[in-house]
Amino acid sequence: MSEIKIKKIDVFQLDMLYSGGIYYLSGGREYPSFDGTFVRITTDNGLEGWGESTPFGANFIASHALGVRAGIAEIVPKLIGLDPRRVDRINDVMDDALMGHEHAKAALDVACWDIFGKSTGLPVCELLGGRTDMKLPIITSLVVKRPGEMRTHVEEYRQKGFRGFSVKVGGEAVVDAARIVEAMKDKKPDEWFVVDANGGLTVEDALRMLRLLPEGLDFY
Repeated sequence: MSEIKIKKIDVFQLDMLYSGGIYYLSGGREYPSFDGTFVRITTDNGLEGWGESTPFGANFIASHALGVRAGIAEIVPKLIGLDPRRVDRINDVMDDALMGHEHAKAALDVACWDIFGKSTGLPVCELLGGRTDMKLPIITSLVVKRPGEMRTHVEEYRQKGFRGFSVKVGGEAVVDAARIVEAMKDKKPDEWFVVDANGGLTVEDALRMLRLLPEGLDFY
């Protein structure tokens, strides 16, 4: 295939509102919106590829939106003139330019794959080995609610087709356990429930929580 080259890379910031109003993590952490970073790679033949990186809260993972954009700014000069379809080479260059910072590299990597797909007229899934048409069950994270509200809350998502339910924990262990018991009261044979502390439990708290949790959780 004839070579194409990256001509320019533009970076955009967008505050993305959470559709549920506020997203709650354990420990009282709240997110009404997420700081998203979008990149647009333009090639010398006019193709455009888009990528995005939105770290899930600076007090949850070791990454944040300003760091993503700073990392992209560090990498971009090294990518100008390269063929975006040579994805392995692109990733080597990004690693040489900046150690770690995978959230910054992810947006650029996705944009390159977008261009690769457009240049061949194929969906990216075909370039990655092809689709399987395998149906996968979907899981949802349940908003932190009072124990008495959890049963109804689960039913709302069950009616939408969800079969997996992730229950947030990380507050008072007894209350968390009561919330989980209520959430699982109508558990169906094809459903699974998990607990998610979002890194908010000490070892001691986690051990105490394990003693209080009901049977039927698939993993912790």
